Amino acid sequence: MIFLSLPEKFLIYLFSSIFAVLALASGILIFFFIKRKDIVEVAHKPAISRNIKRKIQKTQTKEISNKYKEKLGEKVVQYMIEVANSSDEKLVRDRIERIKKECERLNSLNLPAETKEIISTVLLWTKKFNVHRHLREMKLLKKSTQIRYDHNKKDFKLLIPGE
Repeated sequence: MIFLSLPEKFLIYLFSSIFAVLALASGILIFFFIKRKDIVEVAHKPAISRNIKRKIQKTQTKEISNKYKEKLGEKVVQYMIEVANSSDEKLVRDRIERIKKECERLNSLNLPAETKEIISTVLLWTKKFNVHRHLREMKLLKKSTQIRYDHNKKDFKLLIPGE
Protein backbone atom coordinates (compact mmCIF):
# COMPACT_ATOMS: atom_id res chain seq x y z
CA MET A 1 0.00 0.00 0.00
CA ILE A 2 1.16 3.44 -0.89
CA PHE A 3 0.65 6.14 1.65
CA LEU A 4 0.42 9.64 0.32
CA SER A 5 0.77 12.77 2.29
CA LEU A 6 -2.00 15.35 2.40
CA PRO A 7 -0.39 17.80 -0.10
CA GLU A 8 0.19 14.95 -2.56
CA LYS A 9 -3.46 13.86 -2.32
CA PHE A 10 -4.54 17.46 -2.82
CA LEU A 11 -2.43 17.80 -5.98
CA ILE A 12 -3.75 14.52 -7.39
CA TYR A 13 -7.38 15.57 -6.78
CA LEU A 14 -6.68 19.03 -8.19
CA PHE A 15 -5.12 17.75 -11.41
CA SER A 16 -7.76 15.05 -11.89
CA SER A 17 -10.61 17.54 -11.37
CA ILE A 18 -8.99 20.04 -13.79
CA PHE A 19 -8.61 17.24 -16.35
CA ALA A 20 -12.28 16.22 -15.90
CA VAL A 21 -13.51 19.81 -16.32
CA LEU A 22 -11.37 20.30 -19.45
CA ALA A 23 -12.64 17.02 -20.93
CA LEU A 24 -16.25 18.03 -20.27
CA ALA A 25 -15.74 21.52 -21.73
CA SER A 26 -14.03 20.15 -24.84
CA GLY A 27 -16.89 17.69 -25.35
CA ILE A 28 -19.44 20.50 -25.16
CA LEU A 29 -17.43 22.67 -27.57
CA ILE A 30 -17.05 19.84 -30.06
CA PHE A 31 -20.81 19.19 -29.92
CA PHE A 32 -21.51 22.93 -30.42
CA PHE A 33 -19.21 23.20 -33.44
CA ILE A 34 -20.71 20.09 -35.05
CA LYS A 35 -24.22 21.53 -34.65
CA ARG A 36 -23.07 24.92 -35.92
CA LYS A 37 -21.53 23.29 -38.98
CA ASP A 38 -24.88 21.62 -39.74
CA ILE A 39 -26.66 24.97 -39.44
CA VAL A 40 -24.13 26.71 -41.68
CA GLU A 41 -24.40 23.96 -44.31
CA VAL A 42 -28.19 24.33 -44.36
CA ALA A 43 -27.90 28.12 -44.70
CA HIS A 44 -25.48 27.86 -47.63
CA LYS A 45 -27.67 25.52 -49.69
CA PRO A 46 -28.74 27.17 -52.93
CA ALA A 47 -32.07 28.98 -52.98
CA ILE A 48 -33.14 26.91 -55.98
CA SER A 49 -33.81 23.91 -53.78
CA ARG A 50 -36.19 25.99 -51.63
CA ASN A 51 -38.02 27.22 -54.74
CA ILE A 52 -38.28 23.68 -56.08
CA LYS A 53 -39.61 22.54 -52.71
CA ARG A 54 -42.26 25.30 -52.79
CA LYS A 55 -43.28 24.33 -56.33
CA ILE A 56 -43.61 20.70 -55.29
CA GLN A 57 -45.78 21.71 -52.33
CA LYS A 58 -47.97 23.85 -54.61
CA THR A 59 -48.43 21.01 -57.11
CA GLN A 60 -49.24 18.65 -54.26
CA THR A 61 -51.94 21.00 -53.00
CA LYS A 62 -53.35 21.34 -56.52
CA GLU A 63 -53.45 17.55 -56.81
CA ILE A 64 -55.47 17.36 -53.60
CA SER A 65 -57.94 19.86 -55.02
CA ASN A 66 -60.96 17.70 -54.18
CA LYS A 67 -60.67 18.46 -50.46
CA TYR A 68 -58.81 21.77 -50.47
CA LYS A 69 -60.12 23.68 -53.45
CA GLU A 70 -59.26 27.38 -53.71
CA LYS A 71 -62.34 29.54 -53.44
CA LEU A 72 -63.25 31.42 -56.57
CA GLY A 73 -61.80 34.93 -56.47
CA GLU A 74 -59.79 34.37 -53.30
CA LYS A 75 -56.73 36.01 -54.87
CA VAL A 76 -58.79 39.06 -55.83
CA VAL A 77 -60.04 39.42 -52.26
CA GLN A 78 -56.50 39.21 -50.85
CA TYR A 79 -55.25 41.79 -53.34
CA MET A 80 -58.16 44.11 -52.52
CA ILE A 81 -57.42 43.84 -48.79
CA GLU A 82 -53.80 44.77 -49.50
CA VAL A 83 -54.92 47.78 -51.58
CA ALA A 84 -57.33 48.91 -48.86
CA ASN A 85 -54.60 48.85 -46.20
CA SER A 86 -51.60 50.05 -48.20
CA SER A 87 -50.16 53.49 -48.76
CA ASP A 88 -47.22 52.27 -50.88
CA GLU A 89 -47.58 53.36 -54.52
CA LYS A 90 -45.72 50.41 -56.07
CA LEU A 91 -47.72 47.88 -54.09
CA VAL A 92 -51.05 49.54 -54.90
CA ARG A 93 -50.30 49.74 -58.64
CA ASP A 94 -49.11 46.12 -58.69
CA ARG A 95 -52.18 44.85 -56.84
CA ILE A 96 -54.57 46.82 -59.07
CA GLU A 97 -52.95 45.27 -62.17
CA ARG A 98 -53.16 41.81 -60.64
CA ILE A 99 -56.81 42.35 -59.75
CA LYS A 100 -57.52 43.38 -63.37
CA LYS A 101 -55.79 40.30 -64.77
CA GLU A 102 -57.50 37.95 -62.33
CA CYS A 103 -60.93 39.51 -63.00
CA GLU A 104 -60.42 39.22 -66.75
CA ARG A 105 -59.44 35.57 -66.29
CA LEU A 106 -62.49 34.90 -64.12
CA ASN A 107 -64.73 36.77 -66.57
CA SER A 108 -63.70 34.37 -69.33
CA LEU A 109 -64.89 31.35 -67.29
CA ASN A 110 -68.39 29.95 -67.50
CA LEU A 111 -69.84 31.25 -64.22
CA PRO A 112 -73.31 32.14 -62.91
CA ALA A 113 -74.71 35.59 -63.76
CA GLU A 114 -74.47 36.85 -60.15
CA THR A 115 -70.78 36.01 -59.96
CA LYS A 116 -70.08 37.57 -63.36
CA GLU A 117 -71.84 40.75 -62.21
CA ILE A 118 -69.60 41.00 -59.14
CA ILE A 119 -66.50 40.33 -61.23
CA SER A 120 -67.46 42.96 -63.80
CA THR A 121 -68.13 45.48 -61.01
CA VAL A 122 -64.68 44.89 -59.52
CA LEU A 123 -63.15 45.12 -63.01
CA LEU A 124 -64.91 48.46 -63.61
CA TRP A 125 -63.69 49.68 -60.20
CA THR A 126 -60.07 48.78 -61.04
CA LYS A 127 -60.26 50.62 -64.35
CA LYS A 128 -61.51 53.80 -62.67
CA PHE A 129 -59.31 53.52 -59.57
CA ASN A 130 -57.25 56.69 -58.96
CA VAL A 131 -53.97 55.67 -57.32
CA HIS A 132 -52.86 59.22 -56.46
CA ARG A 133 -56.17 60.00 -54.77
CA HIS A 134 -55.97 56.77 -52.78
CA LEU A 135 -52.40 57.48 -51.65
CA ARG A 136 -53.25 61.07 -50.68
CA GLU A 137 -56.25 59.91 -48.62
CA MET A 138 -54.25 57.14 -46.96
CA LYS A 139 -51.54 59.60 -45.91
CA LEU A 140 -53.95 62.23 -44.62
CA LEU A 141 -56.95 60.25 -43.36
CA LYS A 142 -55.48 56.73 -42.96
CA LYS A 143 -58.44 55.42 -44.99
CA SER A 144 -59.52 55.62 -48.59
CA THR A 145 -62.89 56.65 -49.95
CA GLN A 146 -62.40 54.46 -53.04
CA ILE A 147 -62.13 51.19 -51.12
CA ARG A 148 -62.99 50.22 -47.57
CA TYR A 149 -62.76 46.79 -46.02
CA ASP A 150 -64.80 45.88 -42.96
CA HIS A 151 -62.92 43.13 -41.11
CA ASN A 152 -65.91 42.16 -38.98
CA LYS A 153 -68.36 41.75 -41.87
CA LYS A 154 -65.62 40.71 -44.31
CA ASP A 155 -67.14 43.09 -46.82
CA PHE A 156 -65.84 45.73 -49.23
CA LYS A 157 -67.28 49.14 -50.02
CA LEU A 158 -66.11 50.34 -53.43
CA LEU A 159 -66.53 53.83 -54.85
CA ILE A 160 -66.77 53.91 -58.64
CA PRO A 161 -66.61 57.52 -59.87
CA GLY A 162 -68.95 58.53 -62.69
CA GLU A 163 -67.88 59.73 -66.13
